Amino acid sequence: MGPLPSSVSSMSGVERLDLSGNGLTGSLPSEELIDLRSLRELRLGDNDFGGPLPSRLGDLGALEGLHVENNVLTGSIPPAWGSSSPGMKKLRSLNLGGNRIDGTIPSELANLDELRQLILNDNSLMGDVPKRMGTMFNLEILRLENNRLEGEIPGQLSNLIRLEELTLHRNDLTGTMPNGVCSLREKNVLKALVADCAGGGGGETLTSGGPPVVCDCCTKCWDGREIIGGGGSSPPSSS
Repeated sequence: MGPLPSSVSSMSGVERLDLSGNGLTGSLPSEELIDLRSLRELRLGDNDFGGPLPSRLGDLGALEGLHVENNVLTGSIPPAWGSSSPGMKKLRSLNLGGNRIDGTIPSELANLDELRQLILNDNSLMGDVPKRMGTMFNLEILRLENNRLEGEIPGQLSNLIRLEELTLHRNDLTGTMPNGVCSLREKNVLKALVADCAGGGGGETLTSGGPPVVCDCCTKCWDGREIIGGGGSSPPSSS
């Protein structure tokens, strides 16, 4: 269909803009979009947008939902989205899944106090899971699967007492699922918990010596080939 029409900038009073699945191409046009000061929900998923995520989208102070999943967006997540003033302080849902976004997860996202859904799956994100995510107390869904995240799963995630879904599989995370996160499962708060807890590792190459993540409370486990039933992983044998 081509790029997003420049005439969009004249829709100054629009509150919801849904152009999902329209074959739109080009980069995300921040200059046109930042004029939509009343915009509360922006859906541009399932198109062919490429290029970086514009930092200036952080100026959409009324925005509650930003959905740009399943495009070919590149570059890193702008820290300004969480640190600029006023920033996207009202944002409740952020979906960047299914793109080609790399770099680390900026800890500034933890400043988005109203965020309920953070969906970053199927990208090329690297580095640790930020400990500051443990301060995102309203978070209900956190999807980080199929990236290149590494290190241990931070115990601070146990502070997310409203978290219902946590998917961490197909990464390079290691160690033991924090007891506090398992406690959320025991309290029946966390309904879905998926990790690399069945032998194969986060990538496509199977490894020996037990699962990268030990998790007796996971609902599902990735074994290097597929997702299987969870709850059965244990530390590798010393023999």
